[in-house]
Amino acid sequence: MIRKHRKPVDDGFSPEGWMSFSDIMTGLLFIFLLITMTMMYLAREDQREYRELQQKEAELQKKYREILAREEQLRHHVEEVNQKISSSREQTLAVMDRVVSALDRHGITVSADRSNYVIHIRDSQLKFESGEYSVPAGYRLNVRTMAKVLYQILGEDADSQMRIGYLDTVFIEGHTDSMVYNRPEIFGNWGLSALRAISVWNFMIGDESGADLEKFRNSDGRPLFSVSGYADTRPNPCAEGTGSGDVCPGGEDADSDPHARNRRIDIRFFPHMEEITVYSDRTGLQQQQ
Repeated sequence: MIRKHRKPVDDGFSPEGWMSFSDIMTGLLFIFLLITMTMMYLAREDQREYRELQQKEAELQKKYREILAREEQLRHHVEEVNQKISSSREQTLAVMDRVVSALDRHGITVSADRSNYVIHIRDSQLKFESGEYSVPAGYRLNVRTMAKVLYQILGEDADSQMRIGYLDTVFIEGHTDSMVYNRPEIFGNWGLSALRAISVWNFMIGDESGADLEKFRNSDGRPLFSVSGYADTRPNPCAEGTGSGDVCPGGEDADSDPHARNRRIDIRFFPHMEEITVYSDRTGLQQQQ
């Protein structure tokens, strides 16, 4: 009689099954621990980055406050500079007005361009011959009188000395007409205009004028007076018909030759301008040269 044996039924509860399940649970626990440790590490990194961001934010806020403080300081400085420039312009015009009035009392008629701080010496008071730079004999007394007036206005009292502090330079400016002068000894129109200014200046400081204009100094300790030549680059607005009524009063020198009007001398009063300053992260306010 043959007996048949049944195969044992695997119901999942064999020792081998338990071992497999245990391994799975161990693996899951390991993964859980790994994820937990990773999250804790990332959390610590986030906290560190957050603290760093807070520190950077505090630094930026500090710099922003510093910038605001510097901006306020610069604003006050600009206001002070503007006030000084405005005072320089007002005092320069005051000097010009006094010079014009004094010249008028001496019978010397001039035109004042207050917008450009220029006194135009009319050709009826000082006129150069074409191509010449020497002061004609008939006008030398007028030149000496101009020198005396400038000397008196700029140096007669403490008020005048105060006004000098607002001036940077007083230019004796020479000009030519539009004709071309090619004589090599005068270096063309540029040289001719400069020679005219030099010639007038030499008469102003000559012994006969009695005016020691060379002694005046600006606030920087430099000579106040200077000479310059412009050739024909700055024509007389009265000669060109472009000047306003204040600069070119009607009827004055109406019959004069426009070329003669441009062979002239101007006196330009240049006000002292405060130097502009700027900010630097390293040195704060610095002078901008």
